[in-house]
Amino acid sequence: MKTIPFFVLFICLVCIFPSLSTAGDSDFFVDATDSIPSAWETVNPEIVLRQRPVFIQFEMLSPDHCKELHLNFFEDVHMTFVLVQLKTISSEESVWIGTVLSGGMRGTATFVFKLKQLTGTVSLDSLAYQVRHIGGDLHLVREIRASQAGVAAMALPSKSTSVETEVFALVNLERQIQNLHPLQMDSRLYAAAMGHSQDMAERNYFDHTSLDLRTPGTRISQAGYSWSTYGENIAAGYPTPTAVVEGWMNSSGHRANILSSAFCDIGVGYAYSAESTYGAYWTQDFGRQQGVSACSSIQEYTISVSEGLHGSISPSGIVTVAPGGSAIFNITADPGYQISDVVVDGQSQGIRGTYSFVDVWEDHTIQAFFEKTSNDRRTFPWIPLLLPAD
Repeated sequence: MKTIPFFVLFICLVCIFPSLSTAGDSDFFVDATDSIPSAWETVNPEIVLRQRPVFIQFEMLSPDHCKELHLNFFEDVHMTFVLVQLKTISSEESVWIGTVLSGGMRGTATFVFKLKQLTGTVSLDSLAYQVRHIGGDLHLVREIRASQAGVAAMALPSKSTSVETEVFALVNLERQIQNLHPLQMDSRLYAAAMGHSQDMAERNYFDHTSLDLRTPGTRISQAGYSWSTYGENIAAGYPTPTAVVEGWMNSSGHRANILSSAFCDIGVGYAYSAESTYGAYWTQDFGRQQGVSACSSIQEYTISVSEGLHGSISPSGIVTVAPGGSAIFNITADPGYQISDVVVDGQSQGIRGTYSFVDVWEDHTIQAFFEKTSNDRRTFPWIPLLLPAD
């Protein structure tokens, strides 16, 4: 699978991204008589507290102000936001980032406009509000439990950054809302995604096909991931993790990848180059491995155990560990043999009888090697030391 790059954007709004001004009692969000499509209505009640279909009065956009937004999410929820950052992605798409300026509430807001489509998230201490484009002029406003975002915040491989971790968490939150299984972070997909983002940033291009003509499937395979199906989302210019996820959720093809039930695994890569056209480059690689018939509903990591001849590691085989969990391995040599080396993730750990993995957030490997015991007095202390007589 392959999605269309973010080149299709909308007619430039007056003042790039003007503020919303409410005239009298009029509201920006107007209740729609349309029913919510079943794909959007069937959501996780543990996360989504309420939602309503709305039409947006884009004609209320004022050309005179760019500093504030005034939004009526629900009848009892009206908020004002003050601008912090305005980012023009192109002549047809803009990102507006601000803070809450209402009733002593504290929070952040990120909105993405494209054509007459709006997506956005407002994050408060205990609640969050989302705007999602359904189709045509129809949008959806949601109130969700902000604390649920932490459930999806499972960490990336150790080389990843906090922005990649946040993208991963936001993607799994979107999947949780739709009652989908969480995606598992895969270090090989991470390598493929990171490699492509870095390549685009360093060589200043934006495309699913690399300048060396490698396709996403080729790059994913070269990273060691044997896929039965795959997908890729890319984006450029978005300043924050929330902004790029909002942009992807505002595009039907990219959103389809994020919410696909066909994928089990994901890798997220972010790279930045001030010398490039867009600055920030984002890649998501999705996949399902060959031979996998059903995706796991629980995030877990694996520790692959490999034993040399004349000894053992316990536990053996493939050991699964929950995110942040621990595992202890005992290494034992056969009689007449001794441990010669313990290798973890390709790095020697020396001679040791145990090894502990603590705070596990990625896949690992452990190997043990053994050698024949030396036949000297240090090994056989019962052999007497014979000294010549005086």
